Amino acid sequence: QNFWILSHAIELLETRRTDQPLFMTVSFEGPHPPLVVPQKYYDLYNPASVERPPNFGAQSGEPSFLTDSYYRKQFREFGEDFDAWRKSIAVYWGYATYIDTLLGRFLDRCREAGLLEDSLLVMLSDHGEMLGQHGLNQKMSPYEENLRVPCVMRWPGVIEPGTRCGMDVSLVDIAPTVLAAAGIEPRTAVEGENLLDYLTGERLEPDSRNCFAVWNQTPFEKTWHGVEDWRLIVHRPWKYTLHENGEAELFNLADDPYETVNLSGSDELRAVEAELRRELIEWSRRTDDPFAQRVATTR
Repeated sequence: QNFWILSHAIELLETRRTDQPLFMTVSFEGPHPPLVVPQKYYDLYNPASVERPPNFGAQSGEPSFLTDSYYRKQFREFGEDFDAWRKSIAVYWGYATYIDTLLGRFLDRCREAGLLEDSLLVMLSDHGEMLGQHGLNQKMSPYEENLRVPCVMRWPGVIEPGTRCGMDVSLVDIAPTVLAAAGIEPRTAVEGENLLDYLTGERLEPDSRNCFAVWNQTPFEKTWHGVEDWRLIVHRPWKYTLHENGEAELFNLADDPYETVNLSGSDELRAVEAELRRELIEWSRRTDDPFAQRVATTR
């Protein structure tokens, strides 16, 4: 399937109208379960080299509903011994490398077509994988293993090669960034922010900015997923998640990057948590998100 996507993308590239600007999305399926890849990539990484992460397995202070969730059941069925996960993690790495290889082939064709030197390229993903961390499998969770994804931009003559943007950004920042690159003003207000000014040095990166993430599911999905809808805010070093049933998680990402100690409810951080909750609810209301009202009703 991924190779077909590459082949179709190349076909579209080669049959494009060359007298018009080009906007193109190439959306590979992987790396995503099921982890089915060519043998070369299946065997690429040695499972014995996979190190056990500090947050493998369930963590104390986690939301109560995770205990019986579908993704915890998957974890138990797969095995609570980390050795049972090594091969899957190694194959996931191989899958990611396979996608990198396909992307490289697409870029080679773009280079042959003379497109790379005056085009903005953006490489990103929609989510990561838990693979046993926090005692969960797949996605749906508000933890860093699921949320932190690649975001790489290339634009010769505009973005200096090797430039790193150290601030937290969101997928909602991509649309205003691409529109700005094309010289197009959004017709309506957008939630995200143009990142080009930070990448070109025209604006200094803030020490921290509010980044938000959302998870929604249908009532049917909630029944068998066994997890709650959630909203979260990251404002370094803090990350605060509010679940629809009212349970919350607060982590200091600087001191605890693997999110092993839930600080929600701590007397010493009462003011910090209250401010993060206020900003999260305010953002939810500002974006016409019914979550704020649902949480108020739940509690």
